[in-house]
Amino acid sequence: TKNKFPARRSIQSQLTDYEKDVIADYGKEVVTDYEKDVVTDYGKDMVTDYGREVVTDYEKEVVTDYGKEVVTDYGKDMVTDYGREVVTDYENDVVTDYGREVVTDYEKEVGREVVTDYEKDVLTDYGKEVVTDYEKDVIADYGKEVVTDYENDVVTDYGREVVTDYEKDVVTDYGREVGTDYEKEVVTDYGREVVTDYEKEVVTDYGREVVTDYEKDVVTDYGREVVTDYEKDVVTDYAKA
Repeated sequence: TKNKFPARRSIQSQLTDYEKDVIADYGKEVVTDYEKDVVTDYGKDMVTDYGREVVTDYEKEVVTDYGKEVVTDYGKDMVTDYGREVVTDYENDVVTDYGREVVTDYEKEVGREVVTDYEKDVLTDYGKEVVTDYEKDVIADYGKEVVTDYENDVVTDYGREVVTDYEKDVVTDYGREVGTDYEKEVVTDYGREVVTDYEKEVVTDYGREVVTDYEKDVVTDYGREVVTDYEKDVVTDYAKA
């Protein structure tokens, strides 16, 4: 077998093996294999494979694959794929994919088109259209048009036009035109034009023009012009009156 690196000859000294289509220039420590389209330069500790457009620099511990637009730097434990705009840092266990707007931190088990900004303590998930700000304790989900502010104990759902304030014990649903205040024990549904005040035990339904006052045990239905007073056991129908 031939020694891969025989005693060096003059720089011009060349061995040409046309059967293998190989030129070896040991003065410069270069081997070119045209069949494989490979140049190996041991002086620079480099392999260049033009068929795949790959350069490997073992001194810097870097592989650059231009066909795939990938740079792998083993010294830094990094892979950069510019075609997909991806950087993988295995030391920090992080993948950053700017094309998909993703930062994945496997220690924290975060992914799904997520950007995490640890300085601002913010997680943005564009797939679900969610922004989480842990400093402010807020989740905003624009896909569902929901904002949750846990500090203020409030959920706002703009798709349904609902605001829930748990501190005040209030739900306001503007889609149905409803305001519910559980502290005051009141339901207001403007779609049906109804106001219910459970403290006063009164239901007012303006659509039917009805007022019911359970304390007084009276129903007044102005559409029919009827007043019913159950205490007095009296029905007055003014249309017939």
